[in-house]
Amino acid sequence: MQRCFAGWRQAIQDGHLAEPFELTHVDAHADLGLGDSGYVYLLTQVMHEALPARLHPREGETYLNSGNYLAFAASCRWLSSLTYVYNSGGGSDVMGYVMEDFDPRADCLHLAALSKSHIDILNGGGRPAPVGSGEPRVPFKMLRWDTGYQVEERFDVVCLARSPEFSRPRPTAFSTRSARASLMSRRGVADPIVNGVSTNVAGRSDTERQGRLRLGRLAPVVTDS
Repeated sequence: MQRCFAGWRQAIQDGHLAEPFELTHVDAHADLGLGDSGYVYLLTQVMHEALPARLHPREGETYLNSGNYLAFAASCRWLSSLTYVYNSGGGSDVMGYVMEDFDPRADCLHLAALSKSHIDILNGGGRPAPVGSGEPRVPFKMLRWDTGYQVEERFDVVCLARSPEFSRPRPTAFSTRSARASLMSRRGVADPIVNGVSTNVAGRSDTERQGRLRLGRLAPVVTDS
């Protein structure tokens, strides 16, 4: 799923994606960093770097990975809002360290450049003194899929991926086409944009702040994460 990060970066560079953009993440996991130690690298190294350097983080279990790539996207200031749509087994894995006031129940992401001593305090159950941050707050909300979730507007881009460790072998072309058709007919997706380099996320541009998304004809393929 971290391939979504590289896909967004390339789409922004090519002029196909306007930043910041609204993002709707439909998944059983928040993908904000709970469950691995990549948050240490993000908060104590990446967040101390100038914005251009944040666009190319290291990848791996303790760096950018499929379980934390949305937090890294926020560090690049790509997101104007994030909506986490989860199923009945999800919704309890928001990483508090990337939220406002380090509170997993906050309604905004708000990343800050931390020291390792700050991390030690957080890991010990404490809360460090307020940390100044020039980073934008990213409005965040959580919704359950099975409560009748519906989008209010057509999505500009839908990104699909499968996690090999949680799914069957690679989907066939038929299942890929079926998924594309289903999303477009049932969820109001603008045609033709299933992005095969990415993840199970649907996003649309922040039209009021940045204008309409410039749509590219991205390959309609479901790929490994």
